[in-house]
Amino acid sequence: MMKSKKNLSDQWEMVYDDLKKDKQIWNLFTRNEEYSFKKLDKYDRLSYKASCRDNILFPFVSEYLIKKGFQTEYKDDKKFAIFLSHDIDDINISSRQLFRSIIPYPFHRDHLGSIRFISSYLKKEKPYMNFKKIIEIEKKYGATSSFFFLTTDEDVFGKKYQIEELQDEIHYILDRECEIGLHTGFYSFDDLQRIKTEKEKLEKISRKKVVGVRNHVYRFKIPGTWRLLSQAGFELQEEASLFEPIHTRIHKQYKNLDRKDIECTTLKIVHRRPL
Repeated sequence: MMKSKKNLSDQWEMVYDDLKKDKQIWNLFTRNEEYSFKKLDKYDRLSYKASCRDNILFPFVSEYLIKKGFQTEYKDDKKFAIFLSHDIDDINISSRQLFRSIIPYPFHRDHLGSIRFISSYLKKEKPYMNFKKIIEIEKKYGATSSFFFLTTDEDVFGKKYQIEELQDEIHYILDRECEIGLHTGFYSFDDLQRIKTEKEKLEKISRKKVVGVRNHVYRFKIPGTWRLLSQAGFELQEEASLFEPIHTRIHKQYKNLDRKDIECTTLKIVHRRPL
């Protein structure tokens, strides 16, 4: 996380005015282009290919903040940290996944693998409900991770699982000191009541307050989604504003603001791509 020997709020006050003075940095920080961008894909997402940014690999805002006094510190004085997370979109093989696995067969020629995959589909097995195996592997390396669960089976890609059937697995995850969070439904990202209902459902199953969230298939609107997630009671958000994200992360531990200079949320935000 982005920390310093100084109080984080003090650091924020120190750099806030400077962020606004630099128009390019300020627009990038507030995701200004997403307020009125019309060229979206069929799922209302902004693709990085359509973004005005010509270099999405470089963390401009992070570099700027570090130059202004932010210091990155990791546990046990490590040089870097890795955030491990899993989006639980499915627990069994869908017809869509089966179809997409058959198409590349002429290229990979994995005869045995294809047979196993088709067999699992026909037997209605749940090959993706492998949380215990994932945790077992992570523990070998002293790692823990976060699991983001859907609590609605309504989805554009077909019907999803019922969260109730994963209650034992969720408690197993929590007992192993891993975290769980909400994976908002495809149709929920701009609906506060739906988000609250899904959050309450996961809390009922887990018997634990849910503070983390990640939006399904990166459906997100700036700054409206920040506000809705904050109003729903979330404290940490992991998201990529640009679809097709680069798998690089930073942790923004400062307050997120909108372009009108109004405090939008106090969410901690974890990005898949550099700012």
